[in-house]
Amino acid sequence: MNNSRLKIKYGMIEFEIESDPETIEKERKAFLETLPTISVLSNNKPVYEAEKVELIDEPRMKALPSQTPNITTNLNTFLQEKGFSSDIDKCLGVIYFMNNVENEESVSNQTIKARMQKSKLSIPKSLSVALNGLTTKGYIQLFDKDGNKGMNYYITPEGIQYIEAYEKKEKKVKTIKRNKSLKRTSENRYDSLTKEIMCLDDYPAFSKLKTSKEKIMLLMYIMKKRDLGEYFTVSEIKSVISQIFNERLSDDAIKGVFKNRSTAKYFDKKKLENNNKVFEYKMLQNGFDYFEDAIINK
Repeated sequence: MNNSRLKIKYGMIEFEIESDPETIEKERKAFLETLPTISVLSNNKPVYEAEKVELIDEPRMKALPSQTPNITTNLNTFLQEKGFSSDIDKCLGVIYFMNNVENEESVSNQTIKARMQKSKLSIPKSLSVALNGLTTKGYIQLFDKDGNKGMNYYITPEGIQYIEAYEKKEKKVKTIKRNKSLKRTSENRYDSLTKEIMCLDDYPAFSKLKTSKEKIMLLMYIMKKRDLGEYFTVSEIKSVISQIFNERLSDDAIKGVFKNRSTAKYFDKKKLENNNKVFEYKMLQNGFDYFEDAIINK
């Protein structure tokens, strides 16, 4: 049977096996799963070496897949592809990149800062706090060489696993759910009105009326006579006056007609169906009588 040999070096820890590809893959996975525990117990700094596969009898046999995924050799592209959402994740990503791609044995606070500045990345307000947080999580550790600990860091297997398993968070598109009960407030029931439909030549000229009350009454008078509608919201009155009569009445001017005691008596008010926040108005019979006597008959 054709065999292969696999050798992994992790600091002082070495793993070597010679067997068939299937057995090698099974044993490798078991070794990598126990590696974090072994590392803590032995206090070893990992040496990041590519796995070495030596083929004994079958040159054409495919090499076992590498545990480290293929990544770009450009730091900014790498960070963009990963889509890290926080500065602390970006900081860890920089350490990962420098350790595993640029083959830096360890990186200092200043080295990380300089690398982020060079790549025009946002640096955490307190880089030391960010590094301490990553150390607490177990994602990075201080580099220990010959028993002397300096302020240099390397990424741990847990940190590598976090980076490689990190999935880019898709931006959520905020959708606005429209309440059906409010739909009519933004719609004009009289959008299709035209001057021809309203037969404006049969009635007093809108432009000659002096007050907002008389102008609103003329609108409601024509609409009722032509059987085109009775009730109007403030926005609909404003829209029709602009659309048909080419004039403008402000919201305050229209609302003032319905609130003033001397004029409010000519109108009925009720809440818009399925919407307690919007009112609609129609002219009462006493309003029609007043308008005919004061405007039409004159």
